[in-house]
Amino acid sequence: MNEADATRVAKEEGCWLRSSIRTITYAAFAAGMLILILASRFLHLGLRRLRQPRIVSEFIVGLVVGNSRILRMILDSHAPSTLEAFAQITRASYMFVNGLEMDAGNILRRPGRDAIVAYAGTAAGVVFFLAMHRPLFHREMLSMVQMENGAAALIVALLLANTSSSVLTRLTTELKISKSDIGRLTVNAGIHNDMVTSLLLCFLSAAAYGGGGEDEKKAAHLLTPSMGLEWAVARALLAAVELAVQACLILKVAPPLMGWVNERNPEGKRMKGLDLSLSLLFLGGLCFLFSRLFFELSATAFLVGLFLPREGRLSTTLIRNFNFYLSAAGLPLYLCSAGLKTDLHAWSGVSVGRTRWTWASSFSMLAALFAVSTAGKVLGTLLSALRYGFRFPEALALGLLLNVKGHLHIFCTHAALVMLLLVMSTIVFIPLVVAAIVWRARRKGRGRRMALQWHDPAAELRVVVGIHGPHNVPAMIALVEATRGGKSQGPLAVYAMDLVELTERAGAALVRGHHGALDAVTVNDEAIRESSAVTTRALEAYAVDSGLTVRRLLTVSHFSNMHVDICNSAEDTLAVLVVLPFHRRQRLDGGMDPGHPGFRQVNEKVMKHAPCTVGILVDRGLGGPQGASASYATRRIAVVFVGGCDDREALFYAGRVAQHPGVQVTAIRFLHDAAGGGGGQEAETRVDDACFAEFYERHVAGGGDGVAYVEKYVANGAETVAALRAMEPLYDLFVVGRGGARSAAMTSGLSDWEECPELGPIGDILSSSDASATASVLVIQQHATKCPLPAADPDFAVI
Repeated sequence: MNEADATRVAKEEGCWLRSSIRTITYAAFAAGMLILILASRFLHLGLRRLRQPRIVSEFIVGLVVGNSRILRMILDSHAPSTLEAFAQITRASYMFVNGLEMDAGNILRRPGRDAIVAYAGTAAGVVFFLAMHRPLFHREMLSMVQMENGAAALIVALLLANTSSSVLTRLTTELKISKSDIGRLTVNAGIHNDMVTSLLLCFLSAAAYGGGGEDEKKAAHLLTPSMGLEWAVARALLAAVELAVQACLILKVAPPLMGWVNERNPEGKRMKGLDLSLSLLFLGGLCFLFSRLFFELSATAFLVGLFLPREGRLSTTLIRNFNFYLSAAGLPLYLCSAGLKTDLHAWSGVSVGRTRWTWASSFSMLAALFAVSTAGKVLGTLLSALRYGFRFPEALALGLLLNVKGHLHIFCTHAALVMLLLVMSTIVFIPLVVAAIVWRARRKGRGRRMALQWHDPAAELRVVVGIHGPHNVPAMIALVEATRGGKSQGPLAVYAMDLVELTERAGAALVRGHHGALDAVTVNDEAIRESSAVTTRALEAYAVDSGLTVRRLLTVSHFSNMHVDICNSAEDTLAVLVVLPFHRRQRLDGGMDPGHPGFRQVNEKVMKHAPCTVGILVDRGLGGPQGASASYATRRIAVVFVGGCDDREALFYAGRVAQHPGVQVTAIRFLHDAAGGGGGQEAETRVDDACFAEFYERHVAGGGDGVAYVEKYVANGAETVAALRAMEPLYDLFVVGRGGARSAAMTSGLSDWEECPELGPIGDILSSSDASATASVLVIQQHATKCPLPAADPDFAVI
């Protein structure tokens, strides 16, 4: 082999070796990123018990890796360049979907209560920070917080006054207050704050630091020294013109394309991949073009999303897909990269001017910055909330929640260590304090006697109705209509709750609800949206016909903890009754299918943990073939009274239903044909007799309600079954108690044949597959408590 061939072979071997090393390095880097994501997920499983959002666990993992030399060695070779490119895509994607989820038209509307609370807190926070930043943060602190002039200080003040609406939405959901009055106010105020402050930050950063092009890198870091106040003022007019031109171009160009895509992809059909790809290419090109001409990329992405129409198939698809990318990989890796750049050693041993930083001085500055950034915002929100009638603890909780930080703050401050830790401290601290306040407010209502027996008939009756799908709606409407009672009864407030299983697909489609919606969270999955839309149309049609207001609720949970959402909603709404569909459905041949075991598990847990009375509705065509329109037909309802607290609750429910002009009620009392009540049942029998005597005098003897009365004497469970079978064809609905504290003589032996013990012996007989194919059953379990406590805090009640 000559020298030329040897040189060529050596070069080829060197290239192969470098390629192999590069491949191994990138593989190690990819494995490291995967480990970071998995580690943050596992850490979140533990931290979420402390009400911490996932952003905390993701940052902690990055912080640990960033300050560990051994773990950092795997990521050091290609992490800076790769993560920086990845971070820019993540920032732009987050800002785009954040803007798309907001409604820019709210800025032009007359401000409501939520907007006034948001603006009051924002203004107070900005003013307080600007008044205090000079004496507290002098020039020697520029290594930690860089503010050389008023323009930079104003940007920092606005940034600290910003509320992360996405983190706030998830936080209120975790705290189970998203459906309460204060929860809805918090979420709507947070969206107002986030939209206005983000828009002002885009404008001020462009005015102070320049727009796109070569100034883009400077504008990406808002906490760098500016080029002078005069230059910033001169840029203000140009930035205003750029903002107006950009908004006009977006509103002129984008809606026609989105309308064309929506027409080609109607609801119910799978969206065409080519249309979605062309839309993404168009919007991406729009963001890149405007970032070259006007603002930097992240600000441009926010403005493009903000001025796009939120309604339509394309918008919901974009929100769902971008949120899935951000939650699965984008934000976890970005937060891990922020942690990698956070060197805790910078807090000690660094000299700036005449100041030598130590751990004590660094924490002192962090505490001062936290106090200044929090005090004004919380005080302004607190005063405005008190003006609207909130109590002090709840107004304080509102102020703390609206001070929560999030991803935007990390995007802007990842180069400033103290600011980054300030952001994380608010995210860690605020959920703990607010959870304590919410726990205190809810603790007031623990042990309340939320049952029909103790409910004032003249007061408003609040009922939560669970819905699995559109097939439950006709029967639930018929039941709600009967529950309205007569004119002498208090008004009825109905909360219809969609019960949706939390799957990977549904979880990725969770987004913030529309401004003013009852739920703070909604789902953009097409199948779920279509099912919910059918349910909503039926309920709205009934509401128009009846004049009754039906409020909508949503729970998206795993079956293992769906009962928690239902029970918390009942508590938040101050509900007296929760009605859930039976897990089994009637087949065409009249029998019952096996049903969904997940919903059966939910029903059992709700009956065990609910803070009020619970009803399970077994539907056999109660709503009629015409659905809601059949709810006004005459109903024949029988209430079965054997004895016990659950039967007494069923009797009080029948007393309300009996006053409805379209309902015919028959009270059927089963009596033991042997003398005596039997040992330990004597006290319970006396209570049953007194309760039934009161019902008889009010609804039967008076004759005003037209309630019929039937007595059945039985000696054992077999005779009880025979009597019930004979009466099944006579009624449309049986109202029975589950069987708490009931005499065992008349139901002896029935539990040996129970298919569904959660319905009790009588309810199980009437609901079995060989029972009547036309008689529906409502099984009622009374809420029991040892001692009544004060009512729950009304600020946490859904109104």
